[in-house]
Order: sequence, then C-alpha cells, then structure tokens
Amino acid sequence: VLGALGEASSAAQAPLMALFMCEPSPGLRSQLASSLVQLGPSGAHALCSILPSDADSPFEAKVVAIDSLAQMGDACAGPNASVLVQCLDASQAEVRRSAAKALGSIGADYLAPEHIAKLAGCLCDGDALVRKTSAEALGKMGRLAAPHADDLGQMLRGADSWTWAAAAESLRMMGAATQAHASALAPRLADAQPSVRWSAAVALGNLGPAAKDELLAVAGLLSSTDASMRKTAANVLAKMGKDAAPAAATL
Repeated sequence: VLGALGEASSAAQAPLMALFMCEPSPGLRSQLASSLVQLGPSGAHALCSILPSDADSPFEAKVVAIDSLAQMGDACAGPNASVLVQCLDASQAEVRRSAAKALGSIGADYLAPEHIAKLAGCLCDGDALVRKTSAEALGKMGRLAAPHADDLGQMLRGADSWTWAAAAESLRMMGAATQAHASALAPRLADAQPSVRWSAAVALGNLGPAAKDELLAVAGLLSSTDASMRKTAANVLAKMGKDAAPAAATL
C-alpha cells in the first residue's frame, strides 16, 4: 500500500493514508502513522479524522493516531486538543488512556479550563489505568490544574492505592500538596497489606515537603522484615533530603 501511495508523501495523500490505518495490519498502521507524523499539520488533520466516536475506526487505530499526535508537539497536537478531549468519552479504555496521556503533553497555551475539567473527570473513570494516567497528566499541567486539587486529594483518601503515588506527585507539581494530604496517607503505612503500605510510603515521598511531619512513620518501615519495604522507605527518606533529618535522628 505504501508503495502504491508513492515514495514522496504529500498533504494530498494524508487522508488516504489515514484511511488505510484502519486496516488490520499493525505493521502497516505503524508505518502510516509515522509517515503522517512527518507531514506536520496536514498529517495531524488526517490522524484526527479517524478519532470521532462516529468514525468507523478500530480502537487500535485510534490509539496509534492519538499517540502519534502527541509525538508531533504543540504545533500539531495543541490545535487538536478538543478532539483529544472528545476521546476521553470513548467506550474503550485504551483510547481514553492514550487521550489522557496526550493531553498531559500539550502546552498550556492550547488548554482551556473545560479541557482540564474534562480530564479531571476521568479521575473517577472505571479503569484504574485511566485514573492513574489522568492524574499524571493533570500534574504535567501544573498550576493550571490546581482548581482540581481536591479531586486528587480525594484519590488519596480512597481505597485505590495503585493511584496514590500519581495523585501525590501531581499535587506537588501543581503546588497544591498539603499536610492534610500527608495525614490522609499516614495511617495506611500500618495497613495489613504490604502493597498498600508501599503505595502510602511512595505517595508520601511524592508529596514533597508537605509530608515532612509524617516521615517518622516512614522511617519505622526501615525495621520491616520485608527487604523491598525497607528499600522503599530508605528511598523515600533519601528523596526528602534535609526534611528527613529529624526522622533519621531518631533511628
């Protein structure tokens, strides 16, 4: 197919290339996406043509198209932010994940408050990886996403420990991490489940200075019989630097 299109890709060929991305061959899809990326704005427009919910495109093609848009930088992905936002409503979790990640890579100049609010809504998505990816994307938006800090804080109070680290990191990146967030995580350091204790420790480290009053509890994990838990606690304390000095002094 690529040979039939000719060696020199052009803007006129972009729509046809996007159409062939819906073919079942992963290799062909990848090659076409790479060619469209090289076409710049016309390639971005073609990639977006297969993304609408009413487009007869397999979700695999949509994922590749979204990932390719993200690779093209703000000049191409930014003007299509609204298209990516629409993909957050896709029925397939894979599409929603890719859209959330792509939105996190777009510069602030292209993001409207409604775009960020839509992404924040995905913190309650039914797919854990979508929730985690959305939290990470909000953090990359920095202070623009600060109005949604309460939503991330609520994640730290929930039972989904797998997302705590991402939520905590994002709160720190947007300058919204507080002692209250650390206090919500601290009791989880004594949870019966090792995975929960690990998640709480890592999340506290990701909160940064806001968690300094809870580091004594983290230091307590250094006496754990689990080597991986001891290593995690040591890494968190090292990450906190001078803020961990009071906790370290008690050992």
